Amino acid sequence: MTLSARKVEYERTAEACVFDLHEFAKALGLSYRQLERYYKSDLGCGPKTWLDKQRIAAAIAMLAYQSSVKVVAIELGFRSESHFCSFFRKYTGGSPGEVLRAHARQRAA
Repeated sequence: MTLSARKVEYERTAEACVFDLHEFAKALGLSYRQLERYYKSDLGCGPKTWLDKQRIAAAIAMLAYQSSVKVVAIELGFRSESHFCSFFRKYTGGSPGEVLRAHARQRAA
């Protein structure tokens, strides 16, 4: 399987597993260690880092379509809205609202 085909498979599987690392490895039929080796060699980062980036991209896309923060948090498997907001701020540097406003300004420019 080519690297690009593997990436597409990874993305689809990650979404289906609600970005849960252990479910993700199990769905791919791999141990966590095997998954880690594949990711380091194929994508240059660990599976958790990659999954977190995918989760943020999904959150931004969902929020852009007017989903509420609470709905996005639930859909992406976060324990609470505040957990989602903390995670979001850690990876983007801003709150969900701040990031969406910045994206809207960029699109308008």
